[in-house]
Amino acid sequence: RSRLKAHRPFGRPPLSRGVVRSAKPRRRRSLRPAQNRWTLRQQALQHRIATAHVLVVGAARLAEHAGHSGDEWSALVAKAVAGQAAETACTQAQQCYGAIGFTWEHEFHHYLRRTYVLDRLLGDWRSLEREIGNELMNSRHVPKIGML
Repeated sequence: RSRLKAHRPFGRPPLSRGVVRSAKPRRRRSLRPAQNRWTLRQQALQHRIATAHVLVVGAARLAEHAGHSGDEWSALVAKAVAGQAAETACTQAQQCYGAIGFTWEHEFHHYLRRTYVLDRLLGDWRSLEREIGNELMNSRHVPKIGML
């Protein structure tokens, strides 16, 4: 267990990228859930897909920065943001798929499980958000992450 904690800063950027990658197929597939143009003309579905896209792209950029910088704080924030973005993408894709997304015959459940497993490795996004909040409250200082 202590060995796992020692690898946390270095393991979080690759996990962040993995969580983001697991969200991308859902985003792409939810663009064509019924293989017809009618679905894309629905404004509610367009907004759901756009929300998921923006979150996934932002998380990917943050994970990329955390991987290049090697900073522990960036890795922590990237893992939390990636987990939240992937879960939101799953939720939005599930709404777009409707009832077919709940069946075992559809491939969506594979991506959903992968997202939840990757998110739970080295801390899920909710526990990491609490850790980030506690650290910010204790230090009274907000570290800079890249251009943010």
